[in-house]
Amino acid sequence: MLYTVVISHHQSTYINSFGRLFGDRNVVFVFDALTDDDISVIGSYPSFHAVSVIGSGNRSRNRNAGLSYIEDNFRPSDDDIIEFFDGDRVPVKYVGPCMSNADVLLYTCENDKRLMKLVPGPVLTNTLCNPFYSCGFAIKYSAIKKIKTINNGTLFNEEFLGWGCEDQYLGLQCAKLDFRILLTDMTVLAGSVGGDELSHDNYGDTLQQYIDITLKNGLFPKM
Repeated sequence: MLYTVVISHHQSTYINSFGRLFGDRNVVFVFDALTDDDISVIGSYPSFHAVSVIGSGNRSRNRNAGLSYIEDNFRPSDDDIIEFFDGDRVPVKYVGPCMSNADVLLYTCENDKRLMKLVPGPVLTNTLCNPFYSCGFAIKYSAIKKIKTINNGTLFNEEFLGWGCEDQYLGLQCAKLDFRILLTDMTVLAGSVGGDELSHDNYGDTLQQYIDITLKNGLFPKM
């Protein structure tokens, strides 16, 4: 089975776009604030579900809330796959994830800055600034269970507040567990990824938070 979690980024604007792709799939939308418009649009897709994490603004907590809904209501098996998307990263090209050779599959974006030259295939995640971004990726549920054993029972570390670096931290955990991670251009998401230092004024503070948490939890890569 394939399940999908989409976290808050003005979803009512994008729900129908996800509906055209995944209208017959169990998709969990996680909102910081659930409006009547959101409820109305979600209600037009019987397999879509809404979770409200009021005022969270914490991407880790929101993604974990979506995953918990799937676990509580659908009891996924080890072979099942969970996809994660940001609400404004609707696929412009989509091929269902093929996980036969991967534990984690990272999707590319239309404007993808994570590599000097974008080369789909295995990626190196045991570096501090690794290419793991969570705006769109697929992961085996068996891998999720292993990550939870080293992350206080959650997939994403909720010590990360607001936006940023919680996904690269997850990449470090995947490296610690020797997961095989592939970057694919078979699925392409709208928008851009990478280049956060140019698009976020508080990038320095976010990076310092990342370094502090990584050092505290013993995941800082050996140089």
